[in-house]
Amino acid sequence: MAIKPKDLLFKYFSNNCTKEELRFLEQWIEQSPENQVELEKLEKIWFSQESFNFEPDIDNAWNVINRVISHNPLTITHRSISPTIRWISGIAASVALIAAVWFYFLDTTSDWQYVSTNNDQRIEYNLPDGSKVWLKEDSKLGFNFSDKERELNLSGEGFFDVEINVNRPFTITLQNSQIQVLGTSFYASSAINGNDQVSVMSGTVSFTDLDDDDKRVVLEAGNEAILEFTSNNMIRQTISDPNIMAWQTGILVFNKTPLRTVCKELTDFYQVDISLENNSMGNCLITSKFDNQSLEEVLGIIKKLLSAELIRTENGYLLKGQGC
Repeated sequence: MAIKPKDLLFKYFSNNCTKEELRFLEQWIEQSPENQVELEKLEKIWFSQESFNFEPDIDNAWNVINRVISHNPLTITHRSISPTIRWISGIAASVALIAAVWFYFLDTTSDWQYVSTNNDQRIEYNLPDGSKVWLKEDSKLGFNFSDKERELNLSGEGFFDVEINVNRPFTITLQNSQIQVLGTSFYASSAINGNDQVSVMSGTVSFTDLDDDDKRVVLEAGNEAILEFTSNNMIRQTISDPNIMAWQTGILVFNKTPLRTVCKELTDFYQVDISLENNSMGNCLITSKFDNQSLEEVLGIIKKLLSAELIRTENGYLLKGQGC
């Protein structure tokens, strides 16, 4: 498997790696803690937090990549991840190739801009064409808009409200799939070694497997599709999670929802751990709607519904009671 470092690194940070390339990179990372550290250093250079425009520090980049090559050459040993997957050792880099990495970055990313969020940040961002994107925590978005097309890469989760322009298709590349629209609003999710997903709120989008053009679905409002990472199956269905956009709208709806599921969604929404004293409480069904309320208000209502006790813990909250 001849994977060039310059292509792999660029594709990884642009969220364009194939499954095979991702697994190749994973094995390299797993070989030593130093590999993980070096990859993180490269990522910091690529996704600069000080500017949306990528302006690499060439001297620093040269030193970092030299350390990667000299101490941890990008090669992997032959070992199996599963009975059906076999991996072959890869490549060794040269000084010429090191230079090519950064010439490649400079030549191919000059028109790209990037915006990202950390693990406790959500943002609303106005794109150059007037479209809007809301990014959830730990998400990265790259975009390159020209007179003919609007290209984007997404790693993480985002909600897009796209301006209609029939002459400039709006295309988002995820880990293993691609979304194309003209004007619509939709939720998209993509994570390394995770599923790709698109859920359409308005308009129509096409959702295509990057490795198989025949695996394509057209989705209208109220529908979603999931491309499973492990099986590579494409699943089309009506939107199954009523709270998929809660992080953007602030509205949470539960209709006879088990308390264990409610706690999980509240933990994700408020980024605070919410646990139960005993498993039997998790079976209690909750029906309620919360509209931009504080966590304390929400838990206060649940506490009353279940005649439970609410205890503040070091990491969050504990609901204590006999159940329902």
